[in-house]
Amino acid sequence: MSNNPLSYAVNANQDPIQASPSEGAASLLTLVIVVSNNTGQSVECQSIEFSFLQGTNARDLFSDSTGISTSAPTGWNLTQQGSSFTAKPASQEDGEIGADGVVFTISSITVNDQPGTTKMIIVQTTSNGTTTIEYPLQKFPQQFEVGPLTADPLFVKQGGSTTLFWSGTGGATYTLQYPDDEGGTVTVPETGDPPLPPTGSYRVDNLQVTPVMTFNLVVTVKVEGQDEPLTVERQCIVTVSAPQPAINSFSITPNPITPGQLLSFTLSWNVIGSFQITANDGEGGNERVLPIPNSATSYTVFPTQLETIYTLTAFGQSPKETRTEMKEDNSPRHEKDAPTSQVTAVINQMVPVGTVISYAGNSNSLPPGWLTCDGSAFNQDQYPDLYAALGNSNTLPNLAGYFLRGLDKSGKIDPDGPNRAILSVQADTFGQHSHNTTQTPWFWNEDIGGDGYIVGTKTTNGLHTQPSSTEGGAETRPKNAAVLYLIFAGLPQQ
Repeated sequence: MSNNPLSYAVNANQDPIQASPSEGAASLLTLVIVVSNNTGQSVECQSIEFSFLQGTNARDLFSDSTGISTSAPTGWNLTQQGSSFTAKPASQEDGEIGADGVVFTISSITVNDQPGTTKMIIVQTTSNGTTTIEYPLQKFPQQFEVGPLTADPLFVKQGGSTTLFWSGTGGATYTLQYPDDEGGTVTVPETGDPPLPPTGSYRVDNLQVTPVMTFNLVVTVKVEGQDEPLTVERQCIVTVSAPQPAINSFSITPNPITPGQLLSFTLSWNVIGSFQITANDGEGGNERVLPIPNSATSYTVFPTQLETIYTLTAFGQSPKETRTEMKEDNSPRHEKDAPTSQVTAVINQMVPVGTVISYAGNSNSLPPGWLTCDGSAFNQDQYPDLYAALGNSNTLPNLAGYFLRGLDKSGKIDPDGPNRAILSVQADTFGQHSHNTTQTPWFWNEDIGGDGYIVGTKTTNGLHTQPSSTEGGAETRPKNAAVLYLIFAGLPQQ
């Protein structure tokens, strides 16, 4: 095993990352850091530190480290100290990183306004020792965008043609690269040819490389004061002379999924030909095409619905061409129907929305879908089912310091029950009761001229003092242990 058994990949909510404007709303960045282990053996990890350069220069990612939020998988803690974020497992067992890897999220990063190349410094400590890795991050000018590189058709016979399409922002240099049938690389434009436009198309004829051809769009931006230009790439793969498209397998693991862990699953497939995978969130739900390159054989999904149908379709030509011709009843007509396969991802919602439980875990890393009963407001758009369950209220119940009591509408146990509502509270009180008290009174005895017990009939009541004392704490309570009360809000909606 090498001294660096773990590998890292970073996915950002911006592609490419954009610097903030000099005025107006800042550019907020989310980094999803995927830690992978491809060694075939578990790696014992004690800590992973992610550090960023802070300042106002082009080499810095941000100038202000406040307001940044983090997320870590179950069994890990991710803490911030300035511009550094340290992930540590809660136990040695949690620190065993296997083939599934771990995922950390650092979000709400305010990118500074200087385009340039910065870096994330990763310091990992495992049973093999400590390793330092520098992961480059590029900040492009504000509002600089590059769309995907696409090809039509994606599946061609040997000797056939395809057309590449792209779109992007001006002020950059656009270059296409793809292999030739002699093992070399074709670069467009060639020296002396006019530059490619930011948005355009390019036809490639006489495709010979089998089974696939990989086309790269390389976009470079020169930044004043920087020696090296910023570079962003887009890739598109065209299948050449592949056999008739077919789906050999299409599966999902694990399935079903139980909340309480990192909610994700993996789609896997074996397909001959080009393909696309669509996701449908049920009746009346949103159908969308997943952004999966045709070279991929698996895809990790982070769902937001309890049930989603995923449809894999293999094509002998591009999906656009396959779906354009329609029958009289507006259904698609294909010369030969494209093969499809479906899998359904089901998330077991173990309890109904509104369920309250006691929880002895870390309040900073609650299971997905669970919120603390602390009286705070929640986002009703993110948790619509809880909003409805609480009577169209976006305020969480405040159960701090309270015991829970079953609602008694009959009034047999709780006299106030018929007049109470769910989540109403009662003040502490004592039930009605009586005490039997025996005292020996003192009297004034006129016969003896002093205090004493009654000895005759000539007596009058005498003044006396009954001693008293107060004992106990600030409240009456049974023995107890402190826990958090959580309420199940349902899966958060994106």
